[in-house]
Amino acid sequence: MVLIFTHPLALNHLLKKGRVYTLRSHKRKGKERDWVTRGRGKKAIADVKTRLLLSLPYPFHPHRLAPYVNYSGFKSPEEWYEALVKYIGYRRPYRIWLYDVRLLNLRVNVEKLGKLLNPSRESL
Repeated sequence: MVLIFTHPLALNHLLKKGRVYTLRSHKRKGKERDWVTRGRGKKAIADVKTRLLLSLPYPFHPHRLAPYVNYSGFKSPEEWYEALVKYIGYRRPYRIWLYDVRLLNLRVNVEKLGKLLNPSRESL
C-alpha cells in the first residue's frame, strides 16, 4: 500500500535518517510493508515498514507530539502540528494516527535521491 509524503521535511528525514514518525488522518489498513512516493501518480521512492504507535483525538495540544518530534523532521511540536492542520484543511477527522516508518530499501538512484532531498522551489 502506498504511503504519500507531501511534506519535504518528513520525506527528507526518512531518506536521510532511515526513520520518520508521521501523522495520518486515517488509520492504515493492516499492512506493515509499504512503499513511499511524493504524490498520487508519482513513482515509488523507497520500500518501508510501518508500525502504528498511537492514535490521538483531534484536535489535540501540540505538546502531545513532544516525545516524537526528534524523528519527525520538524523542529518543534508546534511546527509539526501546524503542518498537520494545514494538510487537513477543511476536513475534520475525529482521530489522528501516529506511525513509525522505517526505510527498507531505496528504489531511486543517487542522482534522483539528491533531487528529492534538495527540491527546487517550483517542485514544492
